[in-house]
Formats: sequence, C-alpha cells, structure tokens
Amino acid sequence: MTTDADLVVGIRAGQSSAAEELHARYFERTRAVALAVVRNADAVDDLVAESFMRVFEKIHDSRGPVDDVGAYLAAVVRNLAVDGREPPPDRFVAEVRPRPIGVEVVAWQASRARR
Repeated sequence: MTTDADLVVGIRAGQSSAAEELHARYFERTRAVALAVVRNADAVDDLVAESFMRVFEKIHDSRGPVDDVGAYLAAVVRNLAVDGREPPPDRFVAEVRPRPIGVEVVAWQASRARR
C-alpha cells in the first residue's frame, strides 16, 4: 500500500494518479466531516471540492501536509465549513444604537426596562 507521504511526493512531481489516489482514499471521510458540520447536502459537495483543491494546491507548492493527509483534509473542511456558516437567526446579533447623552439616559433606560 502506498503511504500518504509517497502520494504527496507524487503530487509534487506532477503525477495525477497520486492526486486521484489521495482523493479516492479520503473523499468519503472528508465528506462525512463536512456533512457533520454543515448538515446541508447541497453545500457539502462544494465544500469537499474546495477542501481538496486547497490541499492539493498547498502540496503542489511544497506546503501543507507531508503525511496524514486525511487529518489535514478534515481540519481544512471543518475550518471552511465553520468560516462559511452564518449564525442562527437569534444568536450573535448585536443591537447597535447610539449611546444616549445626559437627560436621554433616563428615558433610554426606562425604554429598555419595558422590553
């Protein structure tokens, strides 16, 4: 069995078969991680494709993982998913209002207390 490190060397040497083998080896695992994070089947395939593309670009540029590509891919897909998520409708939404000055403070505090 070819190791991840051997496949990384192959990708850096321009062997498309090495990239295909890594993709086949880790596609299902990467997709499972993406699906667990976003739970939206439509977005999962795009997220997985983006993750593989980024990892292969890093490998090709002599950066990224040297071995254990599966763990690296899982981290990339998780980070992309979390970065792309929007907060739930009622969470993390700050109400932005100008601060009241002087006498307005009392009226403002009273209006806030009624909510």
